[in-house]
Amino acid sequence: MPYQTQSADTPVSYVVRASCGSASLRTSYVQWLVGSAQQFGHMAEVLGAGALTAEVVTLDRPEGAQVDETWIAEARYTFRNRAALESYLAEHAPRLRVDGLAKFGPQGSVGSVLFARFTGELVRALP
Repeated sequence: MPYQTQSADTPVSYVVRASCGSASLRTSYVQWLVGSAQQFGHMAEVLGAGALTAEVVTLDRPEGAQVDETWIAEARYTFRNRAALESYLAEHAPRLRVDGLAKFGPQGSVGSVLFARFTGELVRALP
């Protein structure tokens, strides 16, 4: 069967890509996402605010990458549907982003993490 646009109940993916200027900055960012035994991380906060799943992926650097090129981590979340994502973005994301900006600086400042956000329909997931 060919792919078709899904219904209003289709799960939605929300990806936050963090571009870090160094391996140590990416490590600090990932630790903030996942938390520790003593404190929940940002991922747990997003789950508590409506996400169904959460995962963090540290992307491999391309072969031949220069020393000063970006180190990337992605936080990937799944929401029940687009309405659930929109609710999260309106009601919870602004509050949760404040903590990240306090720790990792405003976009474009020296030593900051640059964020890009993507959303899309979850076409299919396999275990």
